[in-house]
Amino acid sequence: SEASSRNALVTELRELVSGESRTLQQQCAALGEQLSGERAARLAHQKSIEDVVARQEASLRGTLEKHWAESAERDSQLAAERLRSLERFLQEGEAAQRKLRKELQEGADQERSAREALERSLKGEMALQQQGLQEELGALLAKEISEREQGERKLQESF
Repeated sequence: SEASSRNALVTELRELVSGESRTLQQQCAALGEQLSGERAARLAHQKSIEDVVARQEASLRGTLEKHWAESAERDSQLAAERLRSLERFLQEGEAAQRKLRKELQEGADQERSAREALERSLKGEMALQQQGLQEELGALLAKEISEREQGERKLQESF
């Protein structure tokens, strides 16, 4: 009876530890998914900016080539000025794109560092909770053993 009571207590504590562990693992997984979603959104934003720049570049080059085909000598100076303007625009776009890539890389690095720190923190918290539950289980078992020994001594003393 006492052994089955103790076994039931041990089983209950093990289930509690297991439940806490599952809860912490689910929280880790949810945070990992959230961080992955944010990274995917940043990458999608970068891709859309690159697509816009590519379309603008293609559109501007197409306009410029059409103008050259339709223009005579008097328009060659205007076309040359537009080309220089386009080159400046492209250089500015490339500089902005490099800056954005750098910011996205920094964001990805920060995200990775945050995820690693969170994982370390959660692992430490899980270890502390498991240690606390194991200590509590040990104390309960020691108490039960002590109570049983006292009961046995009283029983022996009565004989």
